[in-house]
Amino acid sequence: AKFVARLLGLVQDVKNGVLIVGANEGSISIAKYLEKHNISNTLVDLSKENIRQAKAANLNVIEKNILSDDDDDLEYNDEGHLLALTSSNDVNIFACRKLKSIFGESNVYRLMTVNEIKLNALSKPQNILFSNSFDYIELIELVRKYPQVEDIKITSSDHFESLIKSNKDSYLPIMLRRNDSVKFITIDFKYQFVEGDVLAYIGELK
Repeated sequence: AKFVARLLGLVQDVKNGVLIVGANEGSISIAKYLEKHNISNTLVDLSKENIRQAKAANLNVIEKNILSDDDDDLEYNDEGHLLALTSSNDVNIFACRKLKSIFGESNVYRLMTVNEIKLNALSKPQNILFSNSFDYIELIELVRKYPQVEDIKITSSDHFESLIKSNKDSYLPIMLRRNDSVKFITIDFKYQFVEGDVLAYIGELK
């Protein structure tokens, strides 16, 4: 019935799933949260240890070089977002460049590089995740201290702004969950309040 509805133009295909490049501790924490809320996700990594850890957490993971020309084992059926969360700045940058034609430029995201943090004058891309002061190392350090993604219901636009501006020493906003979809927090995130919105975060709110 849904297939027929699509043919008739009654149902739009909205891809809410997430492809995460890198199956490190931070990626696994985020994937576990997505899984908990029935949001399709796939982890991609070359590290056998990372693959083992992801499989131990019962997550969907593929052992693959995301920059390889061979994409036969990757099917983007449900994935509408790309998160590049590896320890390599180059892999993150090139993964976004390679896959933006599939996901759309506004749906590929990566971590900030150390140089981008140090050199504030650099023109920063719009797809930088989470915070303008968090790189891979800081993300992993925070996840090791707070391994579970938590969330809080948003009560207003002002409430959201206060959460985004909260002290980032031990807290990092990750994504906005709205019904069955997610929007990832970027350094230039634009927000309009909708009743029922939930902010997912890593760390401790003070």
